[in-house]
Amino acid sequence: MLRPEWPVHVDARIVKPYCAIADDIHEQGWSEQPHFLSSALTHALEAECRALAGAGALNPAQIGRGAERVCKPDVRGDCIHWIKAGQSAACDAYLAEIDALRLALNRELCAGLDEFEGHFAWYAPGTFYVRHRDRFRNDDSRVITVIAYLNDAWQTEQGGALRLHADDGGVRDIEPVGGRVVVFLSADIEHEVLPATRDRMSLAGWFRRRRA
Repeated sequence: MLRPEWPVHVDARIVKPYCAIADDIHEQGWSEQPHFLSSALTHALEAECRALAGAGALNPAQIGRGAERVCKPDVRGDCIHWIKAGQSAACDAYLAEIDALRLALNRELCAGLDEFEGHFAWYAPGTFYVRHRDRFRNDDSRVITVIAYLNDAWQTEQGGALRLHADDGGVRDIEPVGGRVVVFLSADIEHEVLPATRDRMSLAGWFRRRRA
């Protein structure tokens, strides 16, 4: 049930906006691409997330590190499941897309990105994640955050935006529309997840540098 079969097809005619993402990261620290994932892959990943939820395989997310990790739903309310190669055809296709992005960012930005870690994230209606940065204070291995949205037919009035905070006090709200990918510098961009009126699904992950 957790490995839905679906046809994996890569259309060589689709040109991914790697250079646009790299340019955005260089100029403003973040990039938003509305059609990065195909409809087929988005729907397959959404189905897998729902299957994991139905099987009780999503666990409440924690904050902190090591022995200090704790669930605090007043800070972060999502439930997660870490992904790995071989988990499903859909996850393998997604990880291949992400690795191609990693190689492109290394080529364009000399970013030194070595590996990727990521998980499904399910926000039930009314849950949220308060303003934060993704890099830990005593660990600089996370370099670039990648969030891919899996929500079909999302409507503005349903809420659930990713809110990016600029240094000048301005904000940018990005709706979690299926197929959309947001990429930003993990240490620099403060962000939060606003509550929604429906289930909100995504894949959240980080490109990391290898620790010395």
